[in-house]
Parts: sequence; structure tokens; C-alpha cells
Amino acid sequence: MSKKIIIALLMVCLTAINLSAQVKKKQPVKKKAPTNTSTVQVKKVEYKTYKNDPYHLLEYKLSNGLTVLMSVNKAEPRIQTFIATKAGSKNDPSNHTGLAHYLEHMLFKGTDKFGTQDWAKEKPYIDQIYSLYDEYNLTKDDKKRADIYRKIDSVSGIAANYAIANEYDKLMQSIGATGTNAFTSVEQTVYVNNIPSNQLKNWVSIEAERFRMPVFRIFHTELEAVYEEKNRGLDNDDVKAYEAMMELLFKKHPYGTQTTIGTIEHLKNPSLTAIRNYYNTYYVPNNMAIILSGDFNPDEAIAAIEKQFGNWKPGVVPEFKYEAENKNPTPEIKEVVGPKAAYVILGYRLNGATTDDALKLKLMSNLLYNGSAGLVDLNLIKSQKLLTAYAGPEYFKDYSILMFYGFPSEGQKAEEARKLLEEQLEKVKKGEFDESLLAAIVNNLEVSNIQTQEDNGQRVYSIMNAFITGQDWQSYVNEISDLKKITKTELVKWANEKFTNDYAVIYKRTGTDNTTVKVEKPIITPISINREVVSPFADNIIKSKVTPIKAEFLDYSKDLSFSKLKTKPVDLIYKKNVENNRFTVYYTFEIGKDHEKRLSLALSYLDVLGTDKYTPDQLNREFYNLACTYQILPGNTRTIVVIKGLQANFEKSILLVEHVLGHIVGNNEALKGLIANEMQNRENVKKNNSFIIRTSLPTYAKYGPENPLTNVVKSKDLDKITSDELVFLIKQLPTFKHKITYYGPAELTQVSADFDRLHQCPVNLNDAGLPKFKQLTAQSNDVLFVNYDMVQVSVQWLSYSGPFNQDILKTSTYFNDYFGSGMGSIVFQTLREAKALAYSTYSYFQAPVRADENFYTLALIGTQSDKMHEAVDGMNELLKELPKSDVLFENAKRGLKSQYEANRVIREGVIDNYLSSLMLGVDHDLRKDIYNNLDAMTFEDLRVFHHKYFSDKKYNLLVVGNKDKLDMNYLSTLGTVKYINIDDLYGY
Repeated sequence: MSKKIIIALLMVCLTAINLSAQVKKKQPVKKKAPTNTSTVQVKKVEYKTYKNDPYHLLEYKLSNGLTVLMSVNKAEPRIQTFIATKAGSKNDPSNHTGLAHYLEHMLFKGTDKFGTQDWAKEKPYIDQIYSLYDEYNLTKDDKKRADIYRKIDSVSGIAANYAIANEYDKLMQSIGATGTNAFTSVEQTVYVNNIPSNQLKNWVSIEAERFRMPVFRIFHTELEAVYEEKNRGLDNDDVKAYEAMMELLFKKHPYGTQTTIGTIEHLKNPSLTAIRNYYNTYYVPNNMAIILSGDFNPDEAIAAIEKQFGNWKPGVVPEFKYEAENKNPTPEIKEVVGPKAAYVILGYRLNGATTDDALKLKLMSNLLYNGSAGLVDLNLIKSQKLLTAYAGPEYFKDYSILMFYGFPSEGQKAEEARKLLEEQLEKVKKGEFDESLLAAIVNNLEVSNIQTQEDNGQRVYSIMNAFITGQDWQSYVNEISDLKKITKTELVKWANEKFTNDYAVIYKRTGTDNTTVKVEKPIITPISINREVVSPFADNIIKSKVTPIKAEFLDYSKDLSFSKLKTKPVDLIYKKNVENNRFTVYYTFEIGKDHEKRLSLALSYLDVLGTDKYTPDQLNREFYNLACTYQILPGNTRTIVVIKGLQANFEKSILLVEHVLGHIVGNNEALKGLIANEMQNRENVKKNNSFIIRTSLPTYAKYGPENPLTNVVKSKDLDKITSDELVFLIKQLPTFKHKITYYGPAELTQVSADFDRLHQCPVNLNDAGLPKFKQLTAQSNDVLFVNYDMVQVSVQWLSYSGPFNQDILKTSTYFNDYFGSGMGSIVFQTLREAKALAYSTYSYFQAPVRADENFYTLALIGTQSDKMHEAVDGMNELLKELPKSDVLFENAKRGLKSQYEANRVIREGVIDNYLSSLMLGVDHDLRKDIYNNLDAMTFEDLRVFHHKYFSDKKYNLLVVGNKDKLDMNYLSTLGTVKYINIDDLYGY
């Protein structure tokens, strides 16, 4: 797992999906923006540019201070958009924590022009709600608060009659946007969309209106969604541990004194007035940026933005001031308790993202951990001194952080893990590392940057980070050259100055947290969501004419080249990289964990072994010095070796992988460590509620007690495994049927000749046979219940819906978009928007990934334990009867058509698409079938589909929650309750 992914998972302030709120007692201040009727002539614009910039960033600032940052990338006719505000939880008033995050939700609720049927009639009720919340916020008496809340609920119900729920989402759906979302962090709030390139002007119009005068309508149901988000955090040990670390590191700065989601007390006492004041203060053009990366004309983009945002009035943004943190003479320690596996976190506080500390931190964090040849990688993970560990940075404007994570091995304590992590830091401070590793780090960062530049999403994220932290883009561009200048002597000196005893330690213990207090559910009367109403503003956008984009689909015979190695019985699939000098190779072996239960163990063993030529450390350094990464991914029915690197090192990289597969050498001590770690890993997995909900319980329901997850070597038999048998399994991989795919800059003839020469396999390949496990087809109304100590409860519906048939996809894709797979869908609007029953909920028709697997009907709702009855009943109603909405039906069709027309499968994706089709027994791009069928689709088609696959079905209910907090008698009315022991999910 990469550092970026790890840190992203631990951040408290993740995305918050389409949401909104209400307006205050006073008439909101309108921020002027140009009207849609004004015209602006497209003219040549002068931009600020940067030397040697691979992003070719164009920077422009409107006269009102709004920053526009653009990076043109013509690879596909889409544009990734961010609208970023330099305002996050550090700017929250101390008496209204969570406010920035609340506001993020509210900016999906519309304005006086969209999201409303009649603003003049709606406004008085919105004003009344403002007043009631102000009163509620100041009232302490519980009885009086309950009375006020009843009034809020009543008035909100009346106001909702004039609202059009989720109209922003519907607008985005109508223009073919994907990934519509937002996220709040400590110093930014960012609004996200990915749009077809021909919809840029419509997108600008919608966003300008969105920020002109947001109306915080449908507030109390959205507030309940935030409550649910808080409760999800209370169920997440990683979130709690991260927050505890921030509290220790930052006793004066809001990074640690308040959290992005806010306190329970503040969540219970929101102030719409405070939210409106926050918006008026920080959501001003001179504090914001529009960031675009994709296929567009910059001059046309600026003309559209000037037209729509140019009259937006700037404001005076308060200077953020903070008191410097005290330096502590000794480490500070705190414990966090929860059901998940134990681990330790170490956190070191450094200067902010624009300082010299941040540059050196990038080099040092990779020296410590880079997933291959860092000190933590080699000394702790590969040597099996810890189950796993990693180190990674966080870059904020005011401070940066270096964080270590250590997961103890079997029988090990978190204190021991801490000591081992500290030893790696001491090695850096003593200079006990090879200086050549610094050059290898920079080379690998260069390769990583190449991949980042290919992806519009990563481009805008990098640009956004620079804008938010105040980093000059030229310094970002120069980062690699600046890193090359840092010497070992300089880095060691810096490390000794910065990494003293002034750090924090969090021990995450396994146990019951008796201090957890959930946000209790309020009484909410379901509101009207007015699906069939469209505002004039939205109607104008929907009916606007745009230059069409012609849909393009893959023709495998043209988009790929196919060859056979001359001397090996192996097919070669080829796609040329015409953009840069990197390559990606897959070896896809037709053998998986279903065929051989020891395979996962063998591949984990491979990760800690050397060869007859290299020690384990030398081997990892060889790969890292080549800037080559390789992974072996064991699936149920196939195993894929993924090799990535620079074409200049292609031959050396392939030879090294071939050497590993053919010349690996066993080590009995390493095997002992492997077994010990496997035992600990198994215990840790059983404590992971997210894995239980998303993977293990659904697998149990689909296959029964004997299934791919339970097809493992029993724990009691692990010590009988020998080194020789695992090494034999590794060396046998190339003897099974397989194919090779290549994406890179070399010509096919050269690639074919290279693999003929470099790839080692016998002339006759083995056939592993058919998959061992078959999915169940019998249906029942059983309730499969797993008891887990958590605040929320997760309920899933699962039903067998027949074998794979590619024709079904023509309808199911459209149905999913309409019914339950997005934020504008029937399920989301009803259960979250109207009834406030969940933060996360969906329902869709799930297609298999292999032709021998089945379709399934799925639904999920995660809710508070005391709302389970209402949530289950609400979902059951939708599964029983499909609500009809002509507006949503046409919107879904329009949006899907636009998505498919602007969608391009490119680079390695062409190979991935082809391999996925092969697994389904399909010989063409299935997207074409779906697209060609859209125009002919009617609501009757969806109704028939729903009746066949959703109504009157027998569902297994998969429930994970705390039985002491749930109404188990109610669950028994839904079917036969079968208590599933966590051990039975894994077969250990």
C-alpha cells in the first residue's frame, strides 16, 4: 500500500458527497456574478507560465482575485475540475467546530435560482428555520430544545415542499459529469467534477450560480447525514488514532485542537448564522481557485469564467494567526482503544509545505520507506521484524509531519514496534545508509511523476496542493532538481537538528472503548423531494446545445496487436505508448488461489527471499536502482505479475523478474517469520469490520461456508509447510498457461523478439483446470448476523439473479444509474435526502467479472443502530416497488449518453478492457452495446427489469453490528437469524 493511500485512508476530513443546508434569518448577501445572457468575446489571453514545466501550467487571475489554473491534456475529451477554497477546519470558530465541513455539504443544495420551485414562497420558511436554529443553539434546557426541534422539523417539512432536492446532482448528471463530490481538510475545501470537454461552459455557468448565493435548504436531514459521518468516524479506530496524534502534536494550532468533522456537542448545536458568516468571509474570489486539467481551449475557458465569475465581489480574508507550538523535552504518549488490531504511530512535527523542511522531508521519508528499498522496508518488513510498517509525510501550510506506523508481529508488543521504528530514524541521524540510495530515490520519483502527469485527477490535485499551501509552482517544477542537490551530509545534519525527543506516540490497543458516545438520532419527518420538478435555470442548462462528441469504442483488432512468441507457447498482446518512455508488462498465469490454497503463502514468502545471486536486500535495491516496480497479484483463478519501469531499463527489469521466478532460494528462518506473521495477520483481519462488511460476509453468502476465502491452509497446519514446497510453487508459475501483455514505446517486432529471448517457460504448459468454487443459486430469507462492537449497523441485501448474459448489461447499466448507484438516484434521494436514514446507501445490479459467475442484486445501508428498523423498511419499500420519475429517467439517459460519448479507454486501459472481456467470454467492447441501446430504453424497460430482479425476491440480509444495541426481535421478523462466527468467515 502506497504512502499516499495509507495517509488518505487515515485522514479524518475525507469526501463528503452532495449535500446542502439552509439560509439564515436575514436575507443572504448576494454575491454578484455575470448573468448567462451577457457575452464575452474570446480573445488571446496572456498567462503566467513556468520554465521546464511538464504540466504546462497556465495561470491567470481575474481582476477580482479569482485564480484560474489550467493544464491542457488532449488524451481524452474530458476535463477534471476542482474549485478550491483556502478555508478548512483550521478556520472553524472554536465554538463551532465542523463548520467548514457542514458548509461543504450545504453547497450542494442550490440557490434562489435552482433547487427551488418558488424562492419567494420558500424564503420566509428558510428565514424561520434560521431563527429557530439560532434559538436552539442558545437553549440549554432539554425540554425546550425538544420543543424547538419539533418546530424545526415541522417548518422544514413545509419549506421542503418548495425545494427541489438534489437538483445540483441532476444538473451534473445531465451534462455527463462523473465523480461529483467534495472534500474538506484542515485548510481547504474542494469541489470536484469530471466533465465532458463540450460541457465546459455549462459547468462554469452552474458553478458560478452555485457560489453566487447558496441557499442552505433541507438542512436538518443533511445534518443527520453529518451525524452519520461522525458515527462512522467513531467506529473507525484509524480515524481516532490519527485525531489523537494530531492532538498531541498540535496543542495550540487548530490542526490538533479541533477536528474537521467537529465535536458531538457542536454537531448537536449547529448555527446557520455562523455557517453563513463563514461562507461570506472565506468564499470570496480572492481566496479561491478554479483548476482545470484536460481537453479544452484555455482562451475559451477564461472567456467563460470571466463571463460568469468576473463580477463576483472580492472580500477581506482574515489573516490566519497561530501561536508556535512548544518543544517538549520528552515524547508525549497517548493510548487509543478499539476493536481493530494493535499498532503504534510516531509523529514528528516540522515546518510547513513551503519551507526547506518539506523538501528534505520528501527525500527522508522515501529513504525511510519507499515500498522497496527504504530502511523500514529492508530492516523491518523484509527482515520480518514487524508484521508491516511504513513512514510517510503530511504537508500542511503551517506545519508538516513525518509519521511512522508499526504493526507488531505475533507475540510482539506495540512498544517493541516503536523501538524498532525509532532505530531506523537513528540510522538516518548517524548516516548509516548508502548515499547511492538518495540518487535512486530521485530516479524513482521522476518515474512516479511521469505517471502522475498522465492522469488529470492527479494533475489537478498537485496544482491544488500548491495553491492551498502557497507553494510557488516553479518550486514544484524544480523539486526533482532541488532534491538532487541535497547531499547525505546535509540530510544527516538536518535530521539531527529536527528529529529530537519532541515527538508524539499513539498506542492503538485492542479492546472496548467505553468512552465512545454516539450522536443520537433526532426525530425527523420525511420531507418532500419533488423529483418531477425542474427549475427554469436547470431547464435552460439541460436544453442547451453543445458541440457533440462522437462516441468511440475499442476495436480490439485495431487498437491492439496480437502475436505469438516464436519459441514459446505464449501469446503476446501489444499496445504502443506514444506519450513517454515508460512501459507496463503483465504476465497473466492461468492459476489462482482456487486451484492452489498455498499460493498466497508462497507469494508472501517470495517477498522476503533472495536468489542464488542476490540477498533479499540486494534484490530489492536492484529493482529500486532500476526504477522498476514489480508485484505479483494472486487472484482466485489467475495470478498476475505486473512490471513497470523505464524502457531504457526494460531488458534489465525483465531479466531480473525472470531471475526471481526461476532462481529464488528458500530460507527456513524466513519461513518461520512468514508463519508467525501469517498467524498475526489472520487475527488482524478478523478485527477489521470494513473487510467483514465489504468482503468476507458477502463471500460467505455467495458461496457458502466453503468458499475462496476459507480455501487456506489451516492455522494448525501452517507449521507443516516446508520451504521447498513454497519455492516449488513459485518456480512452477511459468509452467502454467499464460499470456504476456506489453504497453510501452518499443515496436512490436522488437518486443516479441525480446520476450522470445528473455522469457523462460517450457514448450508445453500446464492447465490448472476449472475454478474450484461455484456460487450458490439457491435463495433464502436468512439473516446472516455478525456481532461486532460498533456504533453503526451495516445492513446488506443480497440475492442471486442468474448466470452471466451480456445482453442484460444493456439494461442493467441504465437501471443502476436511475435506481441506486449514484447520489442523484432514487435510493439516495429517498433514504438519505428525504428520510435522513443514512450517510452511505446504494442498490444496484452487480455484474460478474468471469463468465462462470453470477449476477446479484445488491443493496446496502449503513445507519445508526437505533434507526435500523426505519432504514430496513425504507429500503424494502424501494426494492418492492420502483418509483417513477420522468425527469430522473431522462436525466439518467442524457447523462449516460454524454458520459459514453466523452469516455475514452486509453493507455494500459485498452489492454485491461480486453482482458476483462476475455474473462467474460466476450470478443468486443461491451460499452458499445450499452451505448447503442440507450436511445431505445423506456421506463417500462426499467420497471420490468426491477420487477424481475428486485421485486418479490428472496434476499439474504447481511447484518454487521452490536447485538446489544440492536432490536434483534425485529431482525427475526425479516428471516431466520443465523449468527455467523467471525472465525467461520475465514476458515483458519
